[in-house]
Amino acid sequence: MAKKNVTDDFSLEKIAERLRSNRMDAYIAPNPDSLLSIMDELISDDMTVANGGSVTLSETGVIEYLRGRRINFLDKEKARADGVEAVRNVELGAFSADAYVMSTNALTSKGWLYNVDGKGNRVAALVYGPKSVIVICGKNKLVKSVKAAHKRLKSYTAPANCERLALKTPCVRTKTCMDCSSNDRICNAYTIVRKSNIKGRIKVILLDFEAGY
Repeated sequence: MAKKNVTDDFSLEKIAERLRSNRMDAYIAPNPDSLLSIMDELISDDMTVANGGSVTLSETGVIEYLRGRRINFLDKEKARADGVEAVRNVELGAFSADAYVMSTNALTSKGWLYNVDGKGNRVAALVYGPKSVIVICGKNKLVKSVKAAHKRLKSYTAPANCERLALKTPCVRTKTCMDCSSNDRICNAYTIVRKSNIKGRIKVILLDFEAGY
C-alpha cells in the first residue's frame, strides 16, 4: 500500500474536497483579486450583509469591498461611533442577514471550523441565523487537528488579538494563554463546526496566501 503523503492534509484541493463532504461549499482564491471575484459571485446587489470582527477581512480588502457594494451593509465598525447599543443592534441584525462574512480561527485538515469568541455573536451567527455564511480562511490557519487548533489559539491567536485590541489580559505580557479570569478575556465561547446542517449554507473561501491571525 502506498504511504500517505502528509502534505495532502494541507493541500487546498484536498481540504476543499473534505469541506464539500461536510456539506459546505468550498472555493480556492490564489490572490486577493480572485477572492473579491468569488465574493461577487456570492453576494448580490440589495442583499443585507453583516460581518464578524476579523483582521483577515481588513487585510484582504473585504471590508472596503462590502462598503463599496450596493447592499445593505450592517457595518459594525461604523456603528461603534454611536455607542454600545448601536453595536448590539447591528449584531442582532446579523441573524436575519442574507449573508454573514467572517473568518475562522483555524481550519482542520478534516474540514472542521474551529472558533472561539468573546461575546459569542460571531460563532452564534456561524451556527445559526443568517441565510448564508461566507468564511474566509488564510492558509496560515490550516492545522492538523482540533488539538493543534487549540494550541494555535493559546500560543498565538488569542495573545495577538488581545494585544491588537489593547486589552488588559495576562497573555499580552506572557504571549501565551494563561486561562485568565480577566474582565477583558476573549476566550469564552468555543465552537467546532464539523458539518453544515443546511447543505451549502456555509461557504469557505480558502486563500492560497496568509491573512489574519
